[in-house]
Amino acid sequence: AIQPITDPRRPNPDQEPTIVPTAITIEKPTYLVERGAVASQLFKSGRVGPTSQNRLSFPLNGRIETLAVAKGETVSAGDQLARLDTTNLEQAVQAAEADLQLAKEQLTLAEESRATDRRRAEIGVELAQLQLDFAVEEAGETPTNEQTLAIAVLQRELELAELNLGELQGSVDPAMVNAVAQIENQIAQINNQIANSTLVAPTSGTVMILNAAVGDSVAAAETVIVIADLNNVEVQVSFLDRDLQQLSEGMTAIGIFPSRPDTVFQMTVRQLPYPYGTGAQENEADGFVRIAFDDLSQAAELSIGDRIEAAILLEQHEDVLWLPPAAIREFNGRLFVVAQEGDSQKRVDIKIGLQNENQVEVISGLSEGQTVVGP
Repeated sequence: AIQPITDPRRPNPDQEPTIVPTAITIEKPTYLVERGAVASQLFKSGRVGPTSQNRLSFPLNGRIETLAVAKGETVSAGDQLARLDTTNLEQAVQAAEADLQLAKEQLTLAEESRATDRRRAEIGVELAQLQLDFAVEEAGETPTNEQTLAIAVLQRELELAELNLGELQGSVDPAMVNAVAQIENQIAQINNQIANSTLVAPTSGTVMILNAAVGDSVAAAETVIVIADLNNVEVQVSFLDRDLQQLSEGMTAIGIFPSRPDTVFQMTVRQLPYPYGTGAQENEADGFVRIAFDDLSQAAELSIGDRIEAAILLEQHEDVLWLPPAAIREFNGRLFVVAQEGDSQKRVDIKIGLQNENQVEVISGLSEGQTVVGP
């Protein structure tokens, strides 16, 4: 017989049992204890700057009369760059030279008069000596009383003549001599100020900073022009005091140019700022750590102001055990790892040494080649 056609069975969700999903096991990362070098480094971004630069200033106050350079211009050693208005100084020299001429004329007259008086006194001594010699010769061995008296008088006259001559042996009035010397010194000082009213390039280079224009007043020691040698550059980095305490001059460093991360510059810490190193103490000291390129030709394509990422090597341990930082766990100040031993795992306390972003030196607790399970 033909069986009747029936609809397929449709399960009722409310009457069906709940399906229990199969648990998914999350596999934890594992790490291998390796042996190699571990370095501690200090990272900071810096800028390319000139190794040497000259800050030029006038040693006196004044007003800029001429300016022969512009910012960015190349100059040669010996070039005159700027000059102060020296009109008042030149007038002062002319007035002092007139005073000097008068003082010298007065001194000359005084010296000539002194010489005349001295010669007159010398003749007086000679006359008194002649008269005395004649009187002694005329008196002979048995002078009369009158002759004896005459001889005594002549001796006193000779003595007076010698005293007059002695008073004229010195120079003229010292005040007149000092007046001439003071005016000469005054002229020398003014001429020195005139000479110092011109800024001259001490070396060849490029004008990096120009702080004045024609007609501006400038103060003594105020920086007017900064010249730098752009062919000799370094990396200048600013560090906090706590970082500077870890650094010393001569440390090895590397530099990376962000736009060319594949290029690594071998570098050396050349100078630390005062009081941590040999940096300048004067007011214009910039406080930079200066890092030199070991091969300056590598920096040929860099420009002043380019950013360089610098990593200074603080300390390096060779042939030591290390793990990535992610492999190490901490609980209540206790450092430990979970070591894989066959099918089981075991907590192992460890001591660590140097560490950086990618490595932690393992001093004790593990051996090379062990597998560590991460958190």
